[in-house]
Amino acid sequence: QLYPFPAYELEPLFASYSKLEEIVWVQEEPRNMGAWAAAKPQLEYITEKQIPLRYIGRPRRANPAEGSAAWHKLNQAEIVERAFEWQKEEKS
Repeated sequence: QLYPFPAYELEPLFASYSKLEEIVWVQEEPRNMGAWAAAKPQLEYITEKQIPLRYIGRPRRANPAEGSAAWHKLNQAEIVERAFEWQKEEKS
């Protein structure tokens, strides 16, 4: 839910993770078309800019279409892979 933004629900959630080092936002839409633009300032406000935010998704685009199904599938797989990189790092 983007509006009203669920700040009152997220604040205690973030506070419950005493070792929270980063918040990762993952979306399949291009950076300028998904919820990131609306959520980023809200998340910065909640965290008082003390917790880094990281975006994972497609770059800014004028059009959300990839141009081909094969290219879309490749980029989608890359987004999913990047979203779970932290698990690999943690297990190493």
